[in-house]
Amino acid sequence: MIYLDHSNIDQSDIDMVNKAMREGQVSTAGRYVEEFEDLMREYFGRNVVALNSGTAALFLALKAHGVRKGTEIHIPALTFVGTYNAIVHAGCVPVVRDVDRFSWSLSLQIDMEVFPPMTLPVDLYGNIADSVPGRFPYIKDAAESFGSTCSLDGFNVGVYSFNGNKIITTGGGGLYVGDKAELVWKLAHQGKHDGVATNMGMTSLSAALGISQFRKLDHFLELKRMYHETYLEQLGPYVQFQKHNENSTYWLNCCLLPGDIPTIQKDLADRGIQTRRIFKPLGPRDACPNAWYIYDHGICLPSSTLNRKQDILTVCKEIKDIVYRQNHSYNRGNWISREFCGHFVTTCSTG
Repeated sequence: MIYLDHSNIDQSDIDMVNKAMREGQVSTAGRYVEEFEDLMREYFGRNVVALNSGTAALFLALKAHGVRKGTEIHIPALTFVGTYNAIVHAGCVPVVRDVDRFSWSLSLQIDMEVFPPMTLPVDLYGNIADSVPGRFPYIKDAAESFGSTCSLDGFNVGVYSFNGNKIITTGGGGLYVGDKAELVWKLAHQGKHDGVATNMGMTSLSAALGISQFRKLDHFLELKRMYHETYLEQLGPYVQFQKHNENSTYWLNCCLLPGDIPTIQKDLADRGIQTRRIFKPLGPRDACPNAWYIYDHGICLPSSTLNRKQDILTVCKEIKDIVYRQNHSYNRGNWISREFCGHFVTTCSTG
């Protein structure tokens, strides 16, 4: 099996979790949470709070920073639905915007005059989204880019996810990074806000796994970069990849392919290659043509750190065969320029 995004758990992780269990350190009151937060505080050079999910981290960030109910918060059409849900649960109104056709994120530097102060960028698939100075509170959904401290350059607040498919995992977990950490902690630990009691803290059992995983972060990031470079070298002339900037963590490698994506997925699955669709756009087709085109033609390729380089080369060979079978030449100037670039030239003005 060639894995899409499976977590990389080894004996050191198992030993650490077993140690926490033997010590009875399993709840939100355990000492491993404090140890994990100390590691994160040192890593980011900012105050942090460990939480039970990235969605909880975003929800609490909005509450702690006084974002008023009814506030319109602009988000990209391509993101995990947790971004949308956290905004709704905070009593705010998500406004979905189309994305840039190359980075697949909000084009903040291009569109900064038309974006309102409350815009929430997302580091989609590990690619670091633009920042715009002078926006406060300036919050970023960095759930998919842990491992790049540059992801928070220009931001007051960042939230991360440690779900089982992320670069490092705590099983399920999240992190708030920002200057309202004390308030976020109070809101997360059964404090009452708006008459609702919460229990959103990370458990010590999860934190123990996170401590062990964090020790391997540099190795995991090296593997992610190697996968990305291999994909670009082998497939760059034939398919259109999401454009990443140099600070990306390359959490997932995603590209556009000709043909019916579900059929392609089944073809790859029959060969033991796991894939998944791009996030389904949160806005309608007429308002988000870029996002829907990316969704229609996009696929997430194997990027788990369980894979070897040979596995990635095998994926590349199968993708080339798929492109060939679709009767498209191995030439970037063929289907991409005619269908992809031509589509955007006639429907979009950004980028």
